Amino acid sequence: MNKEITSNFPMRLQLYEFEACPFCRRVREALTELNLTVEVYPCPKDSLRHREVVKRSGGREQFPFLIDPNRGISMHESAPCSPDGCQH
Repeated sequence: MNKEITSNFPMRLQLYEFEACPFCRRVREALTELNLTVEVYPCPKDSLRHREVVKRSGGREQFPFLIDPNRGISMHESAPCSPDGCQH
């Protein structure tokens, strides 16, 4: 595919989370309810994998961390992930 064709397709949301977190679950459920395509990056407590991205992008290791590369938005909070806040 050439660059013009691929630029018409939005990039996927990126969710950094860990499974046991109730706030992360809330975001996963909202994204599913909204039928949004998302890349999920698991960040278990004792794992360094993906946590550096969250720290570098968000300033601290707090989860969930959602990145919308299409709008240049990233957020730690789960409250904005409602039908009005997470629509893509």
